[in-house]
Amino acid sequence: MKKLIAAILVSFAVFSVNALSATVLSVKGKVEIQEAGMWVALQKGDVVEKGTVISTGFSSEAVLSVSNSSISLGPLTRVTIENLVSTNDKDTTQLYIDSGTLAAKVSGKDGKRAGFKVRSPVATASVRGTSFVVSSSGKLSVSEGLVAFGAAESSSASVVEDAPAEAPAAKADESAAASATAEATGDSAAAPEGTENADQGHANAFASTADVGGEGVPVAAGQSSQASVSGGSPSSPRAELAKSSAGGKSNTVAVSVLNAVAAGSAAASSDSVAAAVTNEVTKTTGSLSISVSLAD
Repeated sequence: MKKLIAAILVSFAVFSVNALSATVLSVKGKVEIQEAGMWVALQKGDVVEKGTVISTGFSSEAVLSVSNSSISLGPLTRVTIENLVSTNDKDTTQLYIDSGTLAAKVSGKDGKRAGFKVRSPVATASVRGTSFVVSSSGKLSVSEGLVAFGAAESSSASVVEDAPAEAPAAKADESAAASATAEATGDSAAAPEGTENADQGHANAFASTADVGGEGVPVAAGQSSQASVSGGSPSSPRAELAKSSAGGKSNTVAVSVLNAVAAGSAAASSDSVAAAVTNEVTKTTGSLSISVSLAD
């Protein structure tokens, strides 16, 4: 009991919530930030904080570093840094992309988990330990890890307010108590997330969307998804794969044309049919392939 009380008291003194900042690693072309209603040029080595709006021009790019993660902004991109905060066990970054394209490689640092979220007017991507590219129009491609790709949370950016001091203290109280209990009982399973037994922030295809701190369609490495501008859940990676296999086009042939060909109708001459079908038409959906061949 004394050890438990001591651990709780220490947690109030040690647990802290600190602001993070982003460092500009490189700038190409015209890259600006908004300050007091004016646009100011951004330079390599500059440090930007929560609440900053960053804009890139034509053929312009910028690369920023937050903790152990990197963020690359493509041309004609506007991003608002909604949140940058660090606690004892987690670094959290939240961005809002109004236009353009953003690529990120997210990784934890010094044993901390990395919480990373990108919001846009049409979708929300929640990630941890992941490499991905996302656009303001809702196109997502994942090259490493797992992304929970869900519906939009807001139609505009909103800077996250600082958390009240008592909230993290309460979490530290709970964490310290669980750690002390695990140490006293020798039960490593009782140790909370964020201790030496916890996941260090690397997600993969076998993780659930809850593991990456979000809800929505799971998009793993090598997969992509597209959000709908009308709202609702983004497309499944399987649907995007089928679309890609078909060259992004539908090869559907009108039933009336096929029936006319099969019946040998005079109306289905080679000239009239050529506009609708070729000598062989293939429609591919997932792993199912249907071929229709026309007799010579």
